[in-house]
Amino acid sequence: MARRCFERAAEQNNSTSLNNLGVLYSHGLGVPRNNLRARGYYERAAEQNNSYALNNLGNLYRFGLDVERDVERARRLYEKAAELNNADALYNLGLLYHDGVYVKQDLERARKYFEKAAEQNHYDALFYLGSLYQNGHHVQQDSERAREYYEKSWKLQQNRQPPKIQVVQVQEQPQAQQVMEPQEYGGYKQKFLKYKNKY
Repeated sequence: MARRCFERAAEQNNSTSLNNLGVLYSHGLGVPRNNLRARGYYERAAEQNNSYALNNLGNLYRFGLDVERDVERARRLYEKAAELNNADALYNLGLLYHDGVYVKQDLERARKYFEKAAEQNHYDALFYLGSLYQNGHHVQQDSERAREYYEKSWKLQQNRQPPKIQVVQVQEQPQAQQVMEPQEYGGYKQKFLKYKNKY
């Protein structure tokens, strides 16, 4: 049902529906998983500067999901989405520079991206900010501030909603649409409790 609604809107070149179809195929939600087909939908939506599609396309290239891994291309896609203030893209850029696996590590740059994502209550970004302040990485070590970031991250995870919903007009009939499939955040509760128990 949802796929048919998305397809009808996609026929009108609606970028949200194009991205949503990409999400369905990349996650195998009600359809066989097919990252190549997902990429096609993401690319069409990205041509319209849909920030979610730009970020999702970046993920395909970053992890090499049925495409040749190209982290530099992923970074450029994340940057374009970040210019549109997409919180997930800001977080992904922060993660790239935090981990320093595919790009030169730059914790100061990572912190700035995490802070911008955290302004939108991105709980992963908040968690990493807590880690930076806990360990004093390119910031003055501040256990209390670290605790605040960890606690806010944890509360947001506990209260998180189902996948984000947008409403799009399809032949003047409003249709609820799934925009992003939430990522798995396994292990965060354990990490948080481990940190919390230090106090």
